[in-house]
Amino acid sequence: FSMIATPLHIVAAKIKSFDWGKEQDKSFELLKYKISHAPVLALPNLQQPFEVETDASDYTMGSVLLQG
Repeated sequence: FSMIATPLHIVAAKIKSFDWGKEQDKSFELLKYKISHAPVLALPNLQQPFEVETDASDYTMGSVLLQG
């Protein structure tokens, strides 16, 4: 994820203005594809248990719902 998103982070880090180029567009389109296609999205199997994983630091926190 971080390798794909690096061009977007570079643009977002600029305070006044930014240049949205081919590299940022390619990164954005690839990220959209990756988060909207399998294996990221799947219907849950309600017969199987779920697992929640969490992580946190001084600056952020995150969690993910897993199954199987």
